[in-house]
Amino acid sequence: MIEDSARVEAAENLLREVGCIARNPVVVSSVPEIGLLLTFLREVGLVILVPERDGAVFGRSSKYPYFSSFFKEQPDNASILLYPMFLQDASISKVCEYYTQAVGYASYGPVSNCIAVNMDSKETLRMLACSFLHELGHAQAAHCEGRIGQPQTRSEEERLYEETAVWTLEYKLMLALGGPKYLNAVGDLVRSICEYWQGQTTDVLLEGRGRALDCCFGVSPSPNAEQERDKTFFAYCQLMAADIFFPEGSRIAAKVEMMKTAQTR
Repeated sequence: MIEDSARVEAAENLLREVGCIARNPVVVSSVPEIGLLLTFLREVGLVILVPERDGAVFGRSSKYPYFSSFFKEQPDNASILLYPMFLQDASISKVCEYYTQAVGYASYGPVSNCIAVNMDSKETLRMLACSFLHELGHAQAAHCEGRIGQPQTRSEEERLYEETAVWTLEYKLMLALGGPKYLNAVGDLVRSICEYWQGQTTDVLLEGRGRALDCCFGVSPSPNAEQERDKTFFAYCQLMAADIFFPEGSRIAAKVEMMKTAQTR
């Protein structure tokens, strides 16, 4: 089993990378919502979730209850849980086994109020930090709507509207992180998507386009990275194309329809 100290070190490295993203001058100036997410996290607090060694339940580590340098000093029941997950956790309990099978990169559930991050995903730390921010967007929405600890009652349409908003923020974050080479790649694919919607072309080439995300995340060591990044990059560009192509009144509905068929993390 992963030692508590190693799990905490992984969480600290992740959060340090999150802080680097939030302090990036381009992010600060062009995507202020990221700073607001970190402000929200400081307000509610964050607690490391450590699997207890008897495997019975998950527990809040008594030795490492929170990160006082990042978050409020007295976390409470509303504080978000961070579970730095490792694949060997599957042997601890059925709950841990579920997480290791269900979480590719990161996930959030309002019932548990927990963000799980797969530290064994073979992805870059920058990519996992961006995934954490994505899930933090879901956590903020759940807190604002009073859904913490409550059974899921939302419709699929409501869930997709939230997903659309979080993915839209994420594509804007990539624009801030990616630099000129990434912006050129985005411009090419967005142009092709708009031409496809206008009937000016019958096909949009996707294979290999996701390598542009190396500008944002770094080069991935994962053997499945190319396919996953192709899908993710296409989702970002579709959402950006929709913001350009559709009138403001129908833009969100069009993006929600896209999310219904999106095959992303």
